Amino acid sequence: MKRDKDQRHRGRASASFLRLHSKMIGAGFIVWGIAVFCGFVYFCWANWPFELDDALIYQRYVRNLLNGHGLVFNENERFNALSSPLFTYLLLIGSLFAPSVHAAAMTLSVLSWLGLLFLTAALFGKRLSKMALFILFSMLVSSHYFYETFGLESLLSFALILLALFLYEKHYDFALGIVAALAILTRGENVLCFLVMLAEFYRSKREFPGPRVFIIPALLLGGHFIFHYWYFGSWMPATLFAKVAQGESGLWPKFWQVDHIFSRYIELLPGWFYVFATPLLLLGLKPLARFTAGRILMLYAVFYFVFYAALGIPAYGWYYVPIVYFVYLATVFGCYELDLFTRKLGRLTKGTIMTIGVLIYVFFIKAQVAFSYRALPVPPPSESYRSIGDWIAHNTPPGSKVASLEVGALGWYSDRYIVDILGVTSPYNAQYLAKRRFRKFLQRYSPDFILFHEPLWPQEISVRHLLKSGKYERVEEFPYTSFGLIMRRPEPSQVEPKKIRSRAEGLNHLQDEP
Repeated sequence: MKRDKDQRHRGRASASFLRLHSKMIGAGFIVWGIAVFCGFVYFCWANWPFELDDALIYQRYVRNLLNGHGLVFNENERFNALSSPLFTYLLLIGSLFAPSVHAAAMTLSVLSWLGLLFLTAALFGKRLSKMALFILFSMLVSSHYFYETFGLESLLSFALILLALFLYEKHYDFALGIVAALAILTRGENVLCFLVMLAEFYRSKREFPGPRVFIIPALLLGGHFIFHYWYFGSWMPATLFAKVAQGESGLWPKFWQVDHIFSRYIELLPGWFYVFATPLLLLGLKPLARFTAGRILMLYAVFYFVFYAALGIPAYGWYYVPIVYFVYLATVFGCYELDLFTRKLGRLTKGTIMTIGVLIYVFFIKAQVAFSYRALPVPPPSESYRSIGDWIAHNTPPGSKVASLEVGALGWYSDRYIVDILGVTSPYNAQYLAKRRFRKFLQRYSPDFILFHEPLWPQEISVRHLLKSGKYERVEEFPYTSFGLIMRRPEPSQVEPKKIRSRAEGLNHLQDEP
């Protein structure tokens, strides 16, 4: 009798302990979730002032349209440098209600980022434990990389890819067709994902959707291309050719040279961390390949990388969103797979592995959060394109033409006609760049001013020849040391300019290629 009473007492105590333990775990997840959400809000807010040079190209197009000049980068010049039609349309709509075009762009980025995280939970929440899902969210939210893409279409593009995968798994073919069209209108290379999806249709012997599914997608794509041809005179934007031309010139690191973009991220953590992380990433590939969405996403990431590498596209940071996301995702799936394996081990072994894992996770999150905090946008330095653009706006005639390599911020703040030496926003120049004919653009354009780096970048060697020829002279009043500005000499019939310091010393080490 006494023994039974003791057993009942121990049973009640054990049940009470389990309830308390369960409540503590639940409270821990709530605190963890609040911390992740606060991190999301803080980093979105802190990165709100961020201005990416290429993002300001979109914003200048939209500002010109709202000001009645048409959807153009330079007034009276219909040339399409808009890589993402859908992002442009959404940015235009948002700008009608937002206090500024920049606010509309950042709002669109934040909503895309939030949608991407929700879709991550919808796609992978049931395939990961609650702890693994929280680990994934904390890694994504604290990563500065994603905030560096704010203002561009990268997050919107990948969020639509995840939405398409979600709809594919749910067999919502009608909605999938619409989302597929929108994703392709966001980034053309997203068609790679839908080619993989099409192959999965046939591999799984899934019934192919009927004709009605393709009506709205055809109208969306057809309507856009017809408008594009009518307005710009071409079916496709010129940016892809411009980026390929940059790669052909040999002056940019190629897409596969990821160390150029991610060196500061790689150096963020010591070598021993990658000894643990790399096997986890590889371990995560197997469980991802077990289900449809993971398998499609994996193949898409591979084909995406091969596509960019094969075309020789330069290594621009915002192109890597699908790959960076997949690295985080596969690593967390590897952690979850390891956790499932350790459950078969003894309590001591399992506890040791779990303790090491928690310590590594805490170390990683601490380092990543600290890095993301240090990398927050700061007031632009005195020698930024923003400052230079303001100076040009106040010190050059309103109708001046200014040539430069980087044109986003310069064009936005100077409000001048901008000649893009690289050809992203200016016709013809990309083909000259591909052939390394760095002075050829001067036969097409006659800029009044040319902005260049000090010392010269290889693409700017025309400056040396222009100074030697006497056609241009240095603007002595230009107050920046990291940049230089030259102006075209006036014809004899024109008024003499202010005193100009014209010198070409230190520029002779660069050679133009035929």
